[in-house]
Amino acid sequence: MARPGRSRQQALDDVRRMAPEAAAVMADYMKGDGNEQSRLLRRLTAELAAADDERSARRLAYAVAGVPVEEALKSIDRDERDRAERLLAGLNAAAVDLGAHLAADVFGWLAGFVEHFGEVKRRRSELDFQDLLVLSARVLRRNLAVRRYFQRRFDAFFVDEFQDTDPLQAELIAYLCEDEATGAAQAMGQVRLAEGKLFAVGDPKQSIYRFRRADVQVYDEFKGLFAAGRFGEDRTRQVSCNFRSTGPLLAWFNRLFEHVLGQPVPEGVYQAPHVALQPPERPPEASAAPVLALCAPPGLPTAEKGWHAGDARRHEAHFIARAIEQLTGEAGACRYGDFALLFRSLTDVGYYEDALDARRIPYRVVGGKHFYRREQVAETLALLQAVDDPLNEAAVVGALRSSYFGLSDEELFRYRERGGRWNYLLTDVRSGPVGEAMGMLADWHARRNRALPHVLLREVFAATRAPQAFLLKPAGAQRVANLRKLSNQLRQLGRATGNFSAVVRHLSAVQEAELPEEESSTVEPGDDFVLLMTMHKSKGLQFGAVVLPDLGRDFGQVEKVGPLVLDRQDGSAALALGRGLRSEGYERLAERERGNQLAEVRRLLYVACTRARRLLVLPLYWWRRGDRESLQKLLMDSGCLAGPAEVPFGKERDGVRYLDIRPWLAEMEVGIGPARSAAEAREEVAPLLEERGRWQERHEALVAAASAGRRFVLPSAVEAPRSGGGGHGGTRGRPGRRSGGPAGHGRRCGGSGGPAGHGRPPERGVPRTARRGRSRRQGGDLRRAARPAAGLRGRDGRLAGRQH
Repeated sequence: MARPGRSRQQALDDVRRMAPEAAAVMADYMKGDGNEQSRLLRRLTAELAAADDERSARRLAYAVAGVPVEEALKSIDRDERDRAERLLAGLNAAAVDLGAHLAADVFGWLAGFVEHFGEVKRRRSELDFQDLLVLSARVLRRNLAVRRYFQRRFDAFFVDEFQDTDPLQAELIAYLCEDEATGAAQAMGQVRLAEGKLFAVGDPKQSIYRFRRADVQVYDEFKGLFAAGRFGEDRTRQVSCNFRSTGPLLAWFNRLFEHVLGQPVPEGVYQAPHVALQPPERPPEASAAPVLALCAPPGLPTAEKGWHAGDARRHEAHFIARAIEQLTGEAGACRYGDFALLFRSLTDVGYYEDALDARRIPYRVVGGKHFYRREQVAETLALLQAVDDPLNEAAVVGALRSSYFGLSDEELFRYRERGGRWNYLLTDVRSGPVGEAMGMLADWHARRNRALPHVLLREVFAATRAPQAFLLKPAGAQRVANLRKLSNQLRQLGRATGNFSAVVRHLSAVQEAELPEEESSTVEPGDDFVLLMTMHKSKGLQFGAVVLPDLGRDFGQVEKVGPLVLDRQDGSAALALGRGLRSEGYERLAERERGNQLAEVRRLLYVACTRARRLLVLPLYWWRRGDRESLQKLLMDSGCLAGPAEVPFGKERDGVRYLDIRPWLAEMEVGIGPARSAAEAREEVAPLLEERGRWQERHEALVAAASAGRRFVLPSAVEAPRSGGGGHGGTRGRPGRRSGGPAGHGRRCGGSGGPAGHGRPPERGVPRTARRGRSRRQGGDLRRAARPAAGLRGRDGRLAGRQH
């Protein structure tokens, strides 16, 4: 790894020499409190100037290297800015050189660790997959006898998808196909291929696996082994006939990718040249426009500040589902099995699953990483946790409410009111739906260590009919396939451990850690459902109709370069430990790597589009944020599609039909506005909260009335209702005088209070709290508690009587 021209000690000496003057400039000429970067630099330079040992000075210098000088200079007085810039730039350069030495040292330490790890594997006689490639290439390179043995063992090699090979695989193939008469080459580029020994097929435009070391530049270098200089004639042949897609679709692809793949690239960045695709010689096909644009309709604030990426994906998903519904409904147009939704990433695939579920459109997710988050898997694991541990009340209740038992909250409440407990080993309630379910859990718990886990799960399936219930839900076949996969995992883990608890704990830990796990694949020929997968996963496949959702997702993650950057062409490497702590040449290699990644994204678009046989569906303009790089921007810049302000809804232009989806807005259940602010949400729910408060007050009053003791009203406190005509048996009270007995006789008397004979006598030997509790139980339900006795009215004008 390259190091700076300035030595480590010289860089440290320069930093310490310039630090006092830099500290003085920052202290004397910084305006006010400055900005965050200038305050940080002022503190660091002051501490660096006062540092009295090299270790502290190096630590502070590493921190100085990470401070952007241009930002700190904004807080320096304008008159002193030029002088400060020269001084701070020199200090920063010395600190950066010191950081580069640190990065090179760390890289050397990592190399030593790799050597140590390799030595440990050799002592244990163990190899990993990468070792198989590294050691095989090494032995063929260094040992001529071994190379000749394997060359003679095989007559010929055929390599397909050669653009996906990594450098080690390409080197292996080259050595095995070498002409023995030419001597022993020591590098792939020196190999002279034997006549007729190798047949390789590849398409550099489909090189999309750089993240796993497949490099299109390696493909280009290997192609040179077939050049005219090796055989006297060029042994490469170009195939441009495409038997997959229709002629009109190929014509549109050629227009698009002539622009997308034909853009100039910086030095050190490789892009595969576009080769026009030709249909086979057959009669021209009469068909509608091969490309269908699904553009966001007017009325959606797709470019406004309040419109978020989640809003865009949710709306786009519902309109895609509606379009699939329409296209499959047209006579002879498409079936569900013709459609594939190809994503750059399955991170937000849930939006599209929800939309397809809402339309009852069958689908499968191929290669998803959220196996343990699926409803059927999570519910099954909750059941297994409940069977394993009767003290895990959360798992027990979750199992009871799951699809395995399907018990409602009301049933659980009534079970609890009858004295039921959530521990199925201790509960006395065994009748009713919940009691029966608790009995089944107790039986399975007793058998958990006498039967293998997958056998016990089969018994659960047979007793609860849960797989049949999952089969009736949207994407039912996928749900059942996931259950089968989980059962297979239980079989493997159970045979390995023989312990039910250990198996459940392991699967629970995997679920909690959210480790990626693919769902079970249930794709079979003739299946009629929509497929959802990544663009990488679709490589080598073909579909009647391809939909490319989420085209507006920017390249933010693509443009991020890791800390370790390698250049396989010249063998150089660079390492970054943080801002300012980078080995020599890191910026140059990182920029080159970033360019190659962006070039690969263009090839990824090529792969995704060319999976279509008859129809390509492009959802456009649902998410727009300026000039951020995205697949949508690549399509817009090509000139093959109308811009967002020029969409000719319902018309066809240049081979693209712009589906008129404006009438669909009224029927969509998803809202058409952006996410509301918190203030707007609070304003909307305020009346609901007030109503909830009033309900709580009424509820508490009823509960208090039901919990109170019996109420008695003495006869002397009762008066007949007054009436204007004085009915039979009625008396007219005199003005100014209240009828009834003496004051005080109308007071309420509790169940154990009041004069003797007017209330229930106290129960001897029963504690006060017990009497109070019994009074509550005897109070009856809330409706009877709130209903007063009829016919009597107290002095205060309210109905009076005994409340129950």
